[in-house]
Amino acid sequence: MRRWLALAALAGCGSGGGGAPDAAAPVPDAGPFVYRRCDLPAKVGEFKIQLEESFTAVSGAVAAGVVPGDVPLVEREEGDCRLLKRRNLFCDPACDSQSTCGEDRKCIPYPLGRSAGTVSIAGLAAPVAMMPSSIGQHYDFTRLPQPGFVPGAEVVLWATGGDVGPFLLQGRGVAVVELESDRPVLEPGKSFELKWKPGPPGPARIAFAIEIDQHGMTHASLQCDVPDQGAATVSATLIDQLIQLGTSGYPKITVVRRTVDAATVGNGCIELAVMHAVERALMVPGHDPCRSNADCPAGKTCALAIQTCR
Repeated sequence: MRRWLALAALAGCGSGGGGAPDAAAPVPDAGPFVYRRCDLPAKVGEFKIQLEESFTAVSGAVAAGVVPGDVPLVEREEGDCRLLKRRNLFCDPACDSQSTCGEDRKCIPYPLGRSAGTVSIAGLAAPVAMMPSSIGQHYDFTRLPQPGFVPGAEVVLWATGGDVGPFLLQGRGVAVVELESDRPVLEPGKSFELKWKPGPPGPARIAFAIEIDQHGMTHASLQCDVPDQGAATVSATLIDQLIQLGTSGYPKITVVRRTVDAATVGNGCIELAVMHAVERALMVPGHDPCRSNADCPAGKTCALAIQTCR
C-alpha cells in the first residue's frame, strides 16, 4: 500500500522535463524490500548501481518496448538455473537501421529510449539526481564518493515519469564478491560447483552467468540466481547441454552479488540492481582459446574468427 501512495505522490510532482533536478527532494517511503525481477519478455528498462574497484557507476535507460531478438529462448531450467539460447530472428527483406525483426518475421520500429523525467536516488554516499541525455535518453552518474554505498544501505530510486509513468524502486547495498577459485573448471559429465565467501545477512543473492561459446551461432549461456550461502552446484546435465551447444573464444564466468527490485509501468517492467561483479576466465578441458598460433599447442593453429585452436 505504501508503494502505491508513494507513486501517487510522485505523479503529483510532474514530469521533470524542465528545470534542474532537486537532489534534496523528500525520500518516498518504499516499504519493505522484496527481491523481484522482471520477466524478460516484459523488461523495457533497467537501472544499475554498480560498485567497481575505483568508482561507483549509476546508469539506466527505459525503452518504448522490447527488442524481440534480445529475449532468449529457455532451453532447459533446473532449480535456480536456466540454459538460455539466443534467437536468430530473420526478416526478408532485411530491416533498416530504424527497425528490428519481430516475432512474426516482419520488421517493427526499433524501440527508442524514453525519458523517465527526473530520477533521484537516496541511500548512496551522496544524493543523486539525474536527467536523461538528449540522445538516447540514457541516465549516467559517476561522481559519487568511493565506495558509492556500504553493505546493507537502504537505497531508494524514484522517477517523476517523463514519457512513462512515475515509478519507485529500492535496493540494498551489497558486499564485494570474493571467489574461492581464480580459474574455475567446467568439465563434461561433471556437475559444476561455484564457491565464494558469503556476504552479511540480508536480501542479496548471487547471480552468475557461464558463457563458453563467444563466437558461435547459438551464443548460449547458463544463468543462475541463487541464495548467498557460499556455494552453488549446477547439474552435469545442464553442463553437458551447454557444452554440446558449442565452445569458442575465451570462456568466462561472471559472478554478481546483487539486490533487484522491479516495477510495472504501463505495459512494461523496469528493474533496479544494486551490485558488485567479478569476471573470471573459465577452463573447459579440450578447448584451447587463442589470439594467434603462438597460443596453440603443437600441431594446432588458431582459427582467428572464433579464437579457437584447431
